[in-house]
Amino acid sequence: MSDGVPQFSGPWKDDLQHAYATTTSDVVKQMLCDGGLTPEDVAELKAAFTSCLADVGITDVEFGDYGTMRITVPSSVSDQAVDAAKGSCEDGTGWYPVASLYYNMRQNPNKGDLDQMIADCLVRVGLEPAGFDGADVKAQFSDGGAGLSDISSSPLFMPCWYNPLSIP
Repeated sequence: MSDGVPQFSGPWKDDLQHAYATTTSDVVKQMLCDGGLTPEDVAELKAAFTSCLADVGITDVEFGDYGTMRITVPSSVSDQAVDAAKGSCEDGTGWYPVASLYYNMRQNPNKGDLDQMIADCLVRVGLEPAGFDGADVKAQFSDGGAGLSDISSSPLFMPCWYNPLSIP
């Protein structure tokens, strides 16, 4: 341990150390010390996050694949209250940064060039031509994603975006 932060190993070690050092949740610190993040850890944090939001009247929360989330806010709850509750609940439950870290680690276990992996997937499923590469993905997002708008409605696009290695 260095400065109270365990020494993690592997390609995600810096991210794990940062998550450990910045979280205020003892539960999350224990999850991280147990050697990584599991689907059960994420389920536990989802439940805590959802319960926290319910305490301020936000009860319609849906979690999608790959860490996406949709919150339906009752008209009685102001935008400022939503932002405050979301921030407080993300920090207090440990949902953030654990959720994004879990899904990033799952999506890219070896922490490779994500743009290239997405490009390879888009070519593999036929949404982009051979020769399309990570630089093309990066360039298309430098213009706000306009270059990908013609393929983003395809049902093949989101799996490439969120899980380019097709990891179950």
